[in-house]
Amino acid sequence: MAGSCQPGVYGTLGVASATNVPGGRQYAAGWTDSNGNFWLFGGPGCDSAGTQGLLNDLWKFNPATNEWAWMGGSNKVLYTAYGSPGIYGTQGVPSVSNVPGGRWISSGWTDSSGNLWLFGGEGYDSVGARGYLNDLWRFTPSTNEWTWISGTSTLGINNCYQPGSECAHSMHSAHGALIEMIHLFLERRVPHLPHLVLQPRQRASQS
Repeated sequence: MAGSCQPGVYGTLGVASATNVPGGRQYAAGWTDSNGNFWLFGGPGCDSAGTQGLLNDLWKFNPATNEWAWMGGSNKVLYTAYGSPGIYGTQGVPSVSNVPGGRWISSGWTDSSGNLWLFGGEGYDSVGARGYLNDLWRFTPSTNEWTWISGTSTLGINNCYQPGSECAHSMHSAHGALIEMIHLFLERRVPHLPHLVLQPRQRASQS
């Protein structure tokens, strides 16, 4: 992400308003449901406080009323990780508490029953590690619930940006947090390098 962006005006969760509007962002997932409403999820952008990060907020826009409604996810990114981890719950079981982690460049589609589907992208797993995700999610608009369908909820150290080494994008290590801050700094100034890989410091071998 580069430069500044407009913060979101979230209003009350689930309540449409003419004053609501998502924060500025790019590479978000989007769908059109069976009733003609437009849906928006995540992407790198600004939260309600103007903090930049990978968002996991879900929005619905009703063209008939020209109003946005914030439908789920967080209205603020976690400062220490520059994104929000996912809440996966139990695989195959829908819940109003479930939500995918912050991410961008995901794949999305709708089915004949009106459900919204989301797969993968680059973002945060259930513990706040950042990397390339393979999780599949289903959102049911009639119940406003996410369901984790398949894929893994944690990346593991072998599936982060630096396979075979410590996870460079885990908020659970001081070194990983430093690498994350450097990564975000470069993203803001070199916006066309979205998959830049930063090498974690290699530990000296013991003789």
